[in-house]
Amino acid sequence: AGGYAGDNALRRFLETSQFWIDVSEPGALLTPGSKGRATAMLVRVMHVSVRRRVADNPEWHSEKWGLPISQAYMLLTLVGGSVVPALALWILGVQTTRKEIYDLIHFQRYMGHIVGVRSTWYPETIADTLRLLAIVGTARSYDSGPAGAELIESFPQAFAPRDDHSGLQKLRERYNGMIYATYARLFMFPQTYAKHDMPNAIPGLLWVGARYPAVAAVETLRRIPP
Repeated sequence: AGGYAGDNALRRFLETSQFWIDVSEPGALLTPGSKGRATAMLVRVMHVSVRRRVADNPEWHSEKWGLPISQAYMLLTLVGGSVVPALALWILGVQTTRKEIYDLIHFQRYMGHIVGVRSTWYPETIADTLRLLAIVGTARSYDSGPAGAELIESFPQAFAPRDDHSGLQKLRERYNGMIYATYARLFMFPQTYAKHDMPNAIPGLLWVGARYPAVAAVETLRRIPP
């Protein structure tokens, strides 16, 4: 996760986006030799390498923090990337269905199997997923210190316009920065958001609110059988 901090945040975000594009292609994870399956296996190998290097670092306290990139936190990454964002999309007007959410749960479970996540404790229902995340949220220790703050603040800052850019490129960067500042405001716990130096989200909130009726209308039509 440290790769998402500081100047590396945008690069790591784009790498992660490319990962999701690769594995989400129809049939990619089920096809031996496909780019999606190769990308997933590469992540598995990378985790092994990083886990070994971090565990050997004197700054890592295994007796306190356990194994780096542990089974528990890999599981939480998959679970946190399924039900919660699928439900949160309703805030933006995107109407994810129950079937789509369950499809995502099972997709994440199989992808986890490929990248090395044991599925023994993987939740199979929406309710179990939310209960698991609630338990984890309640048990948080809040001891990440300055490194944790940098990690949180680096994400929206990564999309800020670059000083050496101009024209349409800078305009696009301003829009991206506005949108991701808004997403951070909408999807972070309010008490966590308030503790950190985050960009102004008001313009983006106004834009998301203005386009909500149109997005909701299109989504409603999408859900109506032809």
